Amino acid sequence: MVLSEAEKALKAKAEREAMARKKLEKDRILKDQAADRDYFTARNTSAPQSAPPTAPKVLLRLRYDVDGKKGRKPVELEGTTESVSYFLLLQAIEEQFSVAPGRQVLHPADESKFPVAPREQALPSFGDFSSIDEFPSLEMLGLRNGQELFLTEAGADASSSSAPSAGAPAVAAPAPLPTPAPAPTPAP
Repeated sequence: MVLSEAEKALKAKAEREAMARKKLEKDRILKDQAADRDYFTARNTSAPQSAPPTAPKVLLRLRYDVDGKKGRKPVELEGTTESVSYFLLLQAIEEQFSVAPGRQVLHPADESKFPVAPREQALPSFGDFSSIDEFPSLEMLGLRNGQELFLTEAGADASSSSAPSAGAPAVAAPAPLPTPAPAPTPAP
């Protein structure tokens, strides 16, 4: 069968269009493969990626003597010493140690001595403030990140000092004073 010139041109045009479609399809497939490869590489790469910035944290080390238990624990708070309120510190201590803020006695460490000992002057107690807004920041109290604090319970100090120790002799309570007898009334 012999094709005329018009038929040959029409056939050549159809072949060119089919080749163009195949080329477009091949390019699309190669782009998809490249995108999949990039995604897989990015997902499974152990190369350090830019980490999102983390919020600053304040870390205070607490030496505690609560309910007969002694030890050390860190307390972490979100923020800086300028932005964290003393109230938030008291709340964090309450959550960790189950000591009500009104019973917490905090002493900053006297770092000029070795071994580190608590300063005589305690931080203000919870009851010294009439509202939450009055609580100062940790920086205003002179606390810094990483500082050591000593925690005791207010009720524990009073009860332990009034209870007799095991080696101390027991002292009997003084006897009640005799009450004077009522004066006799004259007979009428």
